[in-house]
Amino acid sequence: KPGRIDGRNLVSDETGESIVCFVSGREPGTPLIEIEAVPPLLSLMCYGLNEERLKVSTPPPREITTASFNLQRGEILQHFYEDSFADFPEGTHATACKFVEDWLITVDGNRSLVAREDACAELRKRGITSPDQVLDVLIKKRLLTSEYRGGTHRLEITHDVLAGYVHKSREERKRRQEVEMR
Repeated sequence: KPGRIDGRNLVSDETGESIVCFVSGREPGTPLIEIEAVPPLLSLMCYGLNEERLKVSTPPPREITTASFNLQRGEILQHFYEDSFADFPEGTHATACKFVEDWLITVDGNRSLVAREDACAELRKRGITSPDQVLDVLIKKRLLTSEYRGGTHRLEITHDVLAGYVHKSREERKRRQEVEMR
């Protein structure tokens, strides 16, 4: 209920529930008690929605509506995915993006765990001289998460909801490559 601080009512209960269901990858109407939302994604979504609310008009609308959320939710996560690579120089940007798209999701677009040592080796093979730094940036930006399991650090995309955007980007890249090869 942070949207209600200081007497504000930026998000109705209905809109808040829609946001939580979407960010957690659950069906609309799922009882909130059954949901474990990922706080960074929830925060990202709310921040993005509020930024869009503030841009709409002067003065800005008093609240974020379900309709505005439904219009903007995909764009916000797509921009998050793209912005995760924005601080890298151009060559590193493309290489890091291709690595995430090729290694961290399955053919069908599901998240896939990768040992950090394998990720570093692959990035080096692709010409990245400081793979640990690249991975640390992607973790800091919350695109990737790292956990220690089975004696090794493993990386994966932060949440299933983001995997769809990674998959979409990979498929678009492959289509562009096919067109260029013709």
